[in-house]
Amino acid sequence: MNINVKRFKSDIPEIEVFRHLRSSAPLTTRQMAALLGCHPTAVTHWEMGRHKMATPRREQYMKIFKLSENDLTDYRSGAKAVPVSYRNECMLLIDKMAQEKLQVIYPILVNMVN
Repeated sequence: MNINVKRFKSDIPEIEVFRHLRSSAPLTTRQMAALLGCHPTAVTHWEMGRHKMATPRREQYMKIFKLSENDLTDYRSGAKAVPVSYRNECMLLIDKMAQEKLQVIYPILVNMVN
């Protein structure tokens, strides 16, 4: 399971890499917050791009995932595949979809399960 690098115009944003690494670990935002010593809302805000992550938190992420700067650069450039939780990715997409679109895809998904 790998992120589709083509959907990004240039490098994959650093926080996207961190989010994918966290969800593929699998760690919840609550568990990640406990490791970082912060509130789960802070993790959500960083991962959703609502707030910029401070350098000390970035360093903590790097340490938790045992990443070097080279590893992170490889993930961001697409040289190394970023692990993805497709379930989480789909849930994020569904949350952003309009009700009319959900009504259209629902029967398709139900048929795929049966």
